[in-house]
Amino acid sequence: MMNKIPQAADKILRQNHVGVLATVGSDGSPWATPLHFLYNGEQIAWFSPADCVHSHNARQQPKVSVALFSPDERNGLRGVYITGVVQELQGLQQQELQQWQECYGPLPSNLQQANTYRLPIGQVDAKKSTNGLWYFTHKSQ
Repeated sequence: MMNKIPQAADKILRQNHVGVLATVGSDGSPWATPLHFLYNGEQIAWFSPADCVHSHNARQQPKVSVALFSPDERNGLRGVYITGVVQELQGLQQQELQQWQECYGPLPSNLQQANTYRLPIGQVDAKKSTNGLWYFTHKSQ
């Protein structure tokens, strides 16, 4: 079942590809990492080497948060915040690799041996979302 993503939030996700992934370390410390994200209308995805701090953190505690926002503030701050459980897939997945190449071009050498991570967009939280800031939560089964 596909979730209804408001048009304004969908636009932010389609036009802004760099955001911040927030994870939690084994000692409870927060860890924020800027990354390039891919969006397919239902989930966001990214590539990361398995030995990165954020990859290790996501493996140990898969509940993560991502913030993507528009740098164009002429109409006020616009952003999407997604919280949910990330799925780690071994290696580069063809669907995301093709999307990366269409969006960014050739994959950088540091990501050639990376894993793929997927985070469902989830449901909009109408109580938190306001004035161009959209909050989504996905609860795993």
